[in-house]
Amino acid sequence: MLRILCLLILFSTSQNILATELLTNRGFETGDTSGWIEDAGQGNVITVSVNDFSPNAALSGSFFFSASVSDGTIGGTPEVSLSQEINVSSFASQISNGSASITAQGFALGKPVENSLDTAHIVVEFYQGGRTGSLLSSQATNPLIPEKGDWREMNISSTAVPINTDTIVFRAVTSLDLGFSSIDVALDDLSLNLFTGNAVPEPTSFIFLLMGVLTIAHFHPKAAKI
Repeated sequence: MLRILCLLILFSTSQNILATELLTNRGFETGDTSGWIEDAGQGNVITVSVNDFSPNAALSGSFFFSASVSDGTIGGTPEVSLSQEINVSSFASQISNGSASITAQGFALGKPVENSLDTAHIVVEFYQGGRTGSLLSSQATNPLIPEKGDWREMNISSTAVPINTDTIVFRAVTSLDLGFSSIDVALDDLSLNLFTGNAVPEPTSFIFLLMGVLTIAHFHPKAAKI
């Protein structure tokens, strides 16, 4: 009987988890880099590339970010990167009790440049005391070589936010294949989600399931001995 009750409680739980998108202007739909810090190099927000990405359009919406010389980046720039610094002190209680986690995502697109090995990756850094404070830990995707023809996903799976974190920094980085003069990488739909909460029983479902167990025990006495 006890085992049956435990299993029913398990299946009656739901994830009481809240997701909060931490990035602003994550798809560059303001038509510029508002909300972003350009850490290295300089790219441009565009609707159509001069020398054609493939597809030559945003993943969603109207705008995307280009690190291409043809769209204004200085030739030979080794890296173009963007970042946002987010204060998460309002989530201090969830972070301190270990119920906060993040996921991160972004999409990169390449140009039809033969033998180019330009790359893109995303990074999430956890700090105590702001971006100039103590780096507690970081997570990053492996360098991705964007290809023509489709937007490719970069993804950081669920990662616990370290205790004492008060600032999270998200970075999107494009890097040049040094044999070429232009990075030729585009970015769009960048995302950083903070999840808080734990699995809890749904009260109504729990009551109905408990009534069902008691009914089974009443009509099937042998079940009570399990």
